[in-house]
Amino acid sequence: MALHPPLSPRQCRLSLKPYARQTFKLLLGCVSIVSLATSVALADYVPPSDSHPYGPTPPLGTRTGSCGKASRGKLAALAPLSHVGQTTATHPTFVWYVPDAESYPISLWLYGYDGNGKPIPLRQIGSLQSKQGIMHYQLPLDQAGLSSGQNYLWEVTLVCKSSGDHNVQLLRTNIAVVAMPATLQASLAKMSDHLQRASLYAKAGFWYDALAETLVTSQKQPFTITLLEDLVKLEASSTSKEAKEQRDRLKEVIRVERQ
Repeated sequence: MALHPPLSPRQCRLSLKPYARQTFKLLLGCVSIVSLATSVALADYVPPSDSHPYGPTPPLGTRTGSCGKASRGKLAALAPLSHVGQTTATHPTFVWYVPDAESYPISLWLYGYDGNGKPIPLRQIGSLQSKQGIMHYQLPLDQAGLSSGQNYLWEVTLVCKSSGDHNVQLLRTNIAVVAMPATLQASLAKMSDHLQRASLYAKAGFWYDALAETLVTSQKQPFTITLLEDLVKLEASSTSKEAKEQRDRLKEVIRVERQ
């Protein structure tokens, strides 16, 4: 039997039937995507050493349960509760998870603190509609921002109607705005890739900035989940009831997002 020389890659592709060539392209695309995803590792989130709950720990989570049968868990802030999450942004991005498939009116509130640690309403952002899954909102850049060196409370309220009764889902958690360290600013100036920037923020302890960077990438899901998994571990280390409830909510968000 005569032996034939091996085909070149081009000859091999041409010898494939049309549907086989399409399959070949899809396989190459999948390999490229997997290679890209595995080549970028997101640094673990390291909470700031000087962070702690500011004033009385605010209630976090759902006030009256879910809105309907299509609900997948509970309203949850994608932010720390066992410690105060930090940001370097004066116009930060707030992120939360909505479990209900049906759309409902939703409001975002911002509070400052007085000298006695009492929350003071600063502004309400209305005219939003809920959407099942991860939602986020950045303070508009053309409006007054938050002040560096200050602590704030942010709150999301979702009003739904179930079985003739009005239900209100509520979440609250704190955020601290701090000045960006010079070393971090210098490192970020060299980085344009959002995942690399997210890693720098996560390692430096800036939760809100790290999460915001992952949300604007085309492959945001695995990296957003990685950050949430880091947060689950941190919340699990806290003995407070609120942190444990937050851990369970985050685990549910991760489970649903992986489906």
